[in-house]
Amino acid sequence: MAVVQVNVEKEYLKILEKYLKFDEIKSKFCSCTVLVQEKYDVIEKENGVLTKVSALKEEIHSLKLTHNSAPLDASKKTQGKKKKAELEKKKADGALKNVEVEKKKVNEAQKVAAGERKKAEERGSSAEKFEVEKQRAARERKRANLAETKLEEQRELAETNPKKVIFEKDRAVASGVGVQRSQDEYCTQHGMVHVLGLRRGVPIQILLTTPVPLVHIIPELLMLSITNEAFDGIVGKSGLDYWSSSMDLD
Repeated sequence: MAVVQVNVEKEYLKILEKYLKFDEIKSKFCSCTVLVQEKYDVIEKENGVLTKVSALKEEIHSLKLTHNSAPLDASKKTQGKKKKAELEKKKADGALKNVEVEKKKVNEAQKVAAGERKKAEERGSSAEKFEVEKQRAARERKRANLAETKLEEQRELAETNPKKVIFEKDRAVASGVGVQRSQDEYCTQHGMVHVLGLRRGVPIQILLTTPVPLVHIIPELLMLSITNEAFDGIVGKSGLDYWSSSMDLD
């Protein structure tokens, strides 16, 4: 029984170690989630840049329309604006390139986060298995405790049964012989006797050191029983001297 308990405790420690590893992985996943949130904030900022780029494109388009419709004498002014628009366009293109680079970084971060999330889900199933194993270990401990209790009951029963068998055997012999003795004769012959009876089906012994009438002995035995029916008889020192609980005590 001790070996079974030790094995169960070892299994429990192993499962606990796995559970601690799962907590460590969970912490890493939380850190990765924070990183993804930071990348998301970067994307929000980049969206603002894209909005500005769109506005610049619209302005360029408007400048082109103005340039096409402007008279020839205004060509110099238009060219200046065009150059300025081209410079703004170059700046916008550079911003777009930066946005693309950041998008690639965010995509990579999302891939990493997805991988960590998948691993965390797998670890979650491991946590469920851990809970199942924990419950199984508890059931094993309960069965072991029940087995130990049952073994103790069997041991107590084994200690009680021999006494009961001896008592039943002696009573059967005495019943077959049909020994009948008077109370006074019994008290005269036995100065010290062991009186054996049954209480709730369990043999009991009472040591009487003073010769007293049997009429005093039997009520004392009956006092140890719940009912008169629970008292099955008494036996004297020889093991063959019986008086039934139903005998006349007067």
